[in-house]
Amino acid sequence: MRNTLIKASAGTGKTFALVTRVIRLLLLGVDPRHIVALTFSRAAAGEIFYSIAERLATDASDSKEAEKESKRIFDGLKPHLAEEIKKRAVVMTGRLDKCAIAPPTHHSPLTTNHFSMLLRRVIETQHICMIGTLDSFMFRMVKFFPLELGIQRAVTMLDNYPAEQERQRAVGELMCQRKEIQDTRTLEVEFHRATQGEEGKAYIKPMLEFIQNWHSLYL
Repeated sequence: MRNTLIKASAGTGKTFALVTRVIRLLLLGVDPRHIVALTFSRAAAGEIFYSIAERLATDASDSKEAEKESKRIFDGLKPHLAEEIKKRAVVMTGRLDKCAIAPPTHHSPLTTNHFSMLLRRVIETQHICMIGTLDSFMFRMVKFFPLELGIQRAVTMLDNYPAEQERQRAVGELMCQRKEIQDTRTLEVEFHRATQGEEGKAYIKPMLEFIQNWHSLYL
């Protein structure tokens, strides 16, 4: 299947098109563990997986919905890919039913059995599938290839509290590294300018907030 770029505003069916593509890949025999679908938030990633499971469950329980899904699958699909799906569909159905079954065509759609089998495969591999956030995917890559990335220690994902503790520790070390009075004065003056003099009498807390805000923008 060729690469496809979809440019559209929110609510125009991008997720629907993505789910259709995933179902086509499953029908072509691609292992669910080899399909990568990434987005920016956990909520959006959950929506993608839920949409896949929901459509397959609907198609598996209703023959009319299975017929509609079949038409969507074959609509605009290249002939050689359509033929491959038909061949695999016969094999898939044969595993569930020993009776002779005619190959699906545009006029003889995929059956509920096909989608039921796909749904089972998706659910069985849910815990190791690659449908998630960009952050989680990159974290997996770092864990899989630490030496190639020059990392010699174990890598963990910090929750909010330990992340805040590490941030405070880093700021503390930064303060301790100021060896000369002039360095201290320079840092205070520049911080005063950056905050437009709104830091008040307190120093550490506004400094931490300042670093956190700008670090978030940097990421």
